[in-house]
This record gives sequence, structure tokens and C-alpha cells, in this order.
Amino acid sequence: MAQSAGRLPALGTVHAIFTRWWQDGSVDAIHNDLRDEVRRSEGRDTDATAATTVASAT
Repeated sequence: MAQSAGRLPALGTVHAIFTRWWQDGSVDAIHNDLRDEVRRSEGRDTDATAATTVASAT
């Protein structure tokens, strides 16, 4: 069930919290954890493949 706009925090509060998470690395950590969980659920290794590593180096 979706929350009504009146029950959400103020935009400034949301922005401040997200900015703090971005700056302290929490956003990247959450992203990496979710990516690893998806890879595990698909039966794949959580480490990047050689093709991904080579592609990101160029």
C-alpha cells in the first residue's frame, strides 16, 4: 500500500539523508550488496568476470 504524500518526510530531510549516505559510501555499499545477492540468486560468481573487468578498463 502506497503512503500518502502527507506521511512522507520533508524533501529536505530526504535529500539530506541521501546526501549523507552518498558521501559516506552507503549508497555504493548497498548497490554492491544487492548486485552480489542477485548474482548469487542466479547461481553466478559475485566477482566481476574478466570481460567486465577488461571492458571497464577501457
